[in-house]
Amino acid sequence: MMTTIYSDDDALRPQSEQLYYCIREILQQENGSREQRKALNRLLYLIPKLPGIRKTLDPRIEYQEALNRALENVWSNIHSFPSLYGLDISDVDVIHVQCCFTKWFNKILQRRIFDIYREQGRQPLCFEDTENIGFTLDPLNRLADEELLNKIKNYIHQDPERLLQQCHLKTAPQCNCQELVKRRLLSDNAQKWRDIAQELHLPQGTVTAFWNRQCIPLLRAIALKLGY
Repeated sequence: MMTTIYSDDDALRPQSEQLYYCIREILQQENGSREQRKALNRLLYLIPKLPGIRKTLDPRIEYQEALNRALENVWSNIHSFPSLYGLDISDVDVIHVQCCFTKWFNKILQRRIFDIYREQGRQPLCFEDTENIGFTLDPLNRLADEELLNKIKNYIHQDPERLLQQCHLKTAPQCNCQELVKRRLLSDNAQKWRDIAQELHLPQGTVTAFWNRQCIPLLRAIALKLGY
């Protein structure tokens, strides 16, 4: 019987090594064996934590559903991964494996995201790869292009696709991105976070965390959509 390559102690390894050893064990273990299923489960647990895994900023679709479908595809098709990238999994640099695997998984995930768009009869937004955009929104008026700035302001006020309104705290719909943007960026006198939180009857930390995690990325994506 083959010796297990990966143990619980190996959780301390760098992610690239964890990924490599999971894949190698999956490929070397007998198909359907308990050891192979355990390695697959470790791999599926690791994937969402890997740097570079694609995200979607469109609140109209359920990203977790697309991610789950992509993970199911990995479960079914992991044996085809090395040959797609010409990898000799027994003798290869672990960083190279991670780069190839990230590309492979992102392609799968993108297809599952588009599947959900089709099922919902929606068109995808051009919201990808926003981390490289120089649009900081701190404050919005730093944009040098006045025409673009006006386009963004008009979009925020009108919210034609209701993206800003629909992006809200689940437990407090009144705390949505459109409301916060108007108070923080579009007002002549930006409200303090303390005052906003009090008026929305929420802890200040909850409001600012929502702003940083949800509203800023969505605004960057809107800027990209409008041509920034």
